[in-house]
Amino acid sequence: MSKLFPHYVKDRHRVIITCAAAIALFLLAAGLSGTDLGGLAYAFLLVAVIIIVSASLDFYHYCNKHNELAKTLESIDVTLAALPQAEDLIGEDYSALIARLNEVRYELESSSARASEDLIDYFTLWVHQIKTPLFAIQLLVGDDDEKIRQEVMKIDQYVRMALSYVRVGSMSSDFDFRKCRLDELARDVVKQYSSVFIGSGIPLAFNVPECTVVTDRKWAGLVIEQILSNSLKYVNDGEISISMPEDKVLEIADTGIGISAEDLPRVFEKGFTGYTGRKYEKSTGMGLYMCKTIMDKLDHDISISSDVGRGTTVRLDFRPRGAGHADR
Repeated sequence: MSKLFPHYVKDRHRVIITCAAAIALFLLAAGLSGTDLGGLAYAFLLVAVIIIVSASLDFYHYCNKHNELAKTLESIDVTLAALPQAEDLIGEDYSALIARLNEVRYELESSSARASEDLIDYFTLWVHQIKTPLFAIQLLVGDDDEKIRQEVMKIDQYVRMALSYVRVGSMSSDFDFRKCRLDELARDVVKQYSSVFIGSGIPLAFNVPECTVVTDRKWAGLVIEQILSNSLKYVNDGEISISMPEDKVLEIADTGIGISAEDLPRVFEKGFTGYTGRKYEKSTGMGLYMCKTIMDKLDHDISISSDVGRGTTVRLDFRPRGAGHADR
């Protein structure tokens, strides 16, 4: 309460000045009229007691109201019902103002949600439409030019990445948690890039035993796909390995150019490309950010280690957070 006393004095300064002026005038008038000093002192003492008691009660009420508002402010979900009840006309005016601001906030949130849904619907439609000409190009190219086929595949991946980025913010309603084979999921992703591995001559060591996890197959597959795509992007004449060093923990490692130590703590930041991305102009700074966001929402862990010139290892832990991590 002592910390609030200066604020109380500042907020009540008009009342305090008025009371002090009234007492001063009372004493001046009594002194000029020749009032008995004993009676004057008694009257002054009586008035002082009344003022002190009244001010103490008002200060106590002031502190209680401040504490109620502070607790309401700290709560996760502030509602109008949680606000202290207005005790005067000014308080009612503030309550009405807060209620109106709350209505405007809900209107803006609803409008933003509708706009986001419209954008997702448009991107979804666009992705399905663009897949048709992409598939047609692959058929027209045939097996004569594998490089063109690989570039078309990259375009297809970027298209799906754009859609995933738009949907990742509201993906909480798009979950379908089920038991699935992690080894099969990783193998399916590798099959998508089989032509890239063959065309580039990059060797792949796949050593993932049979393993069942509970996750969303679509979103988990997107993470594995993005990590594998990154490895292929930065491996020239090295190799890539996919293994399971621990139960339900998938590791994707490469012997590529690696990531510098100063960039490593920031690789999951949105839009961060670092020295490697700026030098080779292959990074958008969105891939690892999306992977981290998706894994967080799936309640899985993702970590990365790397050495410049020696390669990068990404660890995808599909165990529920807090379960079996003591050995890490």
